[in-house]
Amino acid sequence: MMAWLTGTAAFIAVLSFIKPNHFDTIFAALLAATFGVVWQLFPDMDQRLLAIRTCSGTAFVLLNCVLLIGPWARFTKIIEKLYRHRRHMGVVTFLLGLAHFSLLFGPYFDYSFENAFMALFTFFGFTALLVMFFLALTSWDWCQKHIGSKQWKIIHAVSLLIYVASAGYAVWVNTSKGLPIDTYFYIAVPAFIIFWILVAPWGLAPKFIRYVMGWKQFHVLIYIAYVSVIIHGWEAASMIMPEWMKVVFWGLPAFVAASHSVGLLRKWGQENALKEVEKNAETLHEGGFDFICAGGTDDFKENLGRKILVNGQPVTVFKLKDSFYAWYAVCPHQKGPLERGKIVKGYLTCPWHQWQFSVKDGMAPPGYKDCVPYYPTLVKNSKVYVRKTPKSGQ
Repeated sequence: MMAWLTGTAAFIAVLSFIKPNHFDTIFAALLAATFGVVWQLFPDMDQRLLAIRTCSGTAFVLLNCVLLIGPWARFTKIIEKLYRHRRHMGVVTFLLGLAHFSLLFGPYFDYSFENAFMALFTFFGFTALLVMFFLALTSWDWCQKHIGSKQWKIIHAVSLLIYVASAGYAVWVNTSKGLPIDTYFYIAVPAFIIFWILVAPWGLAPKFIRYVMGWKQFHVLIYIAYVSVIIHGWEAASMIMPEWMKVVFWGLPAFVAASHSVGLLRKWGQENALKEVEKNAETLHEGGFDFICAGGTDDFKENLGRKILVNGQPVTVFKLKDSFYAWYAVCPHQKGPLERGKIVKGYLTCPWHQWQFSVKDGMAPPGYKDCVPYYPTLVKNSKVYVRKTPKSGQ
């Protein structure tokens, strides 16, 4: 088992090196090294059990890393470079979870969900795998380009119905056999359903989120998978964990929660500061349009974005060779922060996944239909002004 896992990861690393894809090569090589080292450290342990534990442990660490990339991409440019690989890492996490499931489902549960759900912690493992299965299926750019808002609403609703039916089945299995249902099940499952509805594009999300996007709202369900993994892992293995492993097990979620909290507080503070700046910004009327001051010409640095609010909407302003350009600051791909991007060969490039938008009109390069609203600018009295309405037709 461990030899197969090590060899598969090593083979993928070689293929990635030939392609070449530097990130995939390093990523696959690290996985191969992980499996290989564990294999050598525990040569006398049952190979199936060792593979089960290694897959689950690696998936848990990797899932924490995936969730840390989001907030830390806003803290440092080093982590921001990893953002484009986050979905790839998420799919690998799902595959490791699937390997964990496939290795134990037959020998331990005789390929029966009824047998598996008699221990409710396995239901939470199933929940995590179910959610990550849907996320893996919809992680490709094709889904974002070809699936419309109505289809995302259907996908969100269908996935919720499948989850509710699965939870109902787990309750039936345990009650029909006279088994007690743990309190954490009655707390977690309703909380997941409420969260599912809160973030749904057909639910309450449009009422408290400024930018509702079908793909993004669906992939927020990763937090249900994350909590499910924590419940599953703790209930399944806490009794056999050494103390140091318990510290690591809870230390990682604590660090993830702290990182997201700091990120949210920082974002909230920045948004309030931008609102105050917009409130007090100088305006002028020129050529039949209203403009708002984005700052003095000396306040801008070459090819570095500056974020402002225009009519309450985030807009990023760039200076390039004494000219100034302004776009809506949210990338239509995955809400990337365009103010952190760069202008490359006449196109503003998103720092997350390198989507590009022209300095002339906000349109994508030829052959692509993507765009962001483009705001004309003017310079007057050594000040940069941004038109309050985007270019006509956007």
